[in-house]
This record gives sequence, structure tokens and C-alpha cells, in this order.
Amino acid sequence: MAFSIGGIIFAMVVLHPVRNGPGTVKGAISGVLRLVMAGAILIALCQLLLLLIGPWALADELGRWPLGAFLEGVVPLAVCTVLHQLGAIIWIGGVTHLVLLHRRMRGSAGFGEVWPILLERFSPLAILSVTVLAATGIYLAFKYIGSFGGFVGTAYGVMVLT
Repeated sequence: MAFSIGGIIFAMVVLHPVRNGPGTVKGAISGVLRLVMAGAILIALCQLLLLLIGPWALADELGRWPLGAFLEGVVPLAVCTVLHQLGAIIWIGGVTHLVLLHRRMRGSAGFGEVWPILLERFSPLAILSVTVLAATGIYLAFKYIGSFGGFVGTAYGVMVLT
């Protein structure tokens, strides 16, 4: 999922503005955009299916609609978790696509003039996503671990340490 969603963000922010570059660069970027789009459509369909089936299956098991009890008191943690995952998705997916695009474009005509532009466009996105990742990670660690002793006394603390 990180590959597809991060790829969508990477394509919109980094690749889309330079899509009309030199011929070989344009071909490489078009190929990456097609790959990202195909992956994004597949992921969107799978997630939609999960969103449609999951709550009904849980409601059938519990005998009641499950989301009301779930949302009581955990909305800030849920929002922070979503932002944390979104930061990770954008960073991991963006870096992955940047590396793959570098391998595909390396040696092509126009690479030297387009590559610095791509890096310049990706850098603010990467800095923002890592900042969100770190800030939400600190908040989540504080909420789930609670104390320094929790780093070794809770499963979440041990995971954070590793």
C-alpha cells in the first residue's frame, strides 16, 4: 500500500510538473506514471472491498454495529495513527519511486537536467513526511508507553526500541 499511495503522491508532486521533459525522460516518467496508476487502482479497489465487507462481518459476529463503541475516547489516537501512517506511506513510497525512477532514467538524454529538478521537488515532501512521522511517533509513544519503564514493560515499547 505504501508503494501505491506514496507513488501517487510522488507522481502528483514530483513527476507531474516535469512530464514534458526531453523524449527519453518523458518516456521514463510516463512509464512510471502508468505503473503508479495501475497499482493505485488495484489498491483502491481492494481497500474499498475491505471497507465494505469488514464492518458487516464484524457486526454479524458481535450482533451490533461495531464502530460506535470503537470510536469512544480513541479519536485523537486514531487521527494521530492515521497521520503517522500517512507520513510513513508518503516517505517510503516516494523514496522507492525516486530510486526506481533513477535506475530507469540513468544514462538517458536529459537525465542531468531533470534529475536535480526531481530531487528539488521531492525534498520538501520528504522533509514534511518525516517531520509528521516523527511528531506523531513521539505522541503515540507517549500515549501508549506512558513512562521510560514502559519501553521494556510493554510490547509497544519494545517495538519502538527495536
